[in-house]
Amino acid sequence: ALALSANGDAAIKVFRESLALDGTKTRVRLHLALTLANMGRLDECRIETLAVLKAEPNDEKALGLLQALGASR
Repeated sequence: ALALSANGDAAIKVFRESLALDGTKTRVRLHLALTLANMGRLDECRIETLAVLKAEPNDEKALGLLQALGASR
């Protein structure tokens, strides 16, 4: 729900705080990436998406997001 919220900056802050406590939360990182994409922060989105794929190479949502960004691994 936070990834779709109108207050993207607040959502990003919450996601980053959660990841600071536990950087292995790939779902949180993916939601961060989606929020960054929705805000047009595509370079940051790509970095976070690649981090998800490093942990979970076959994550379909992350692969789709990376493809939508026109990026490759």
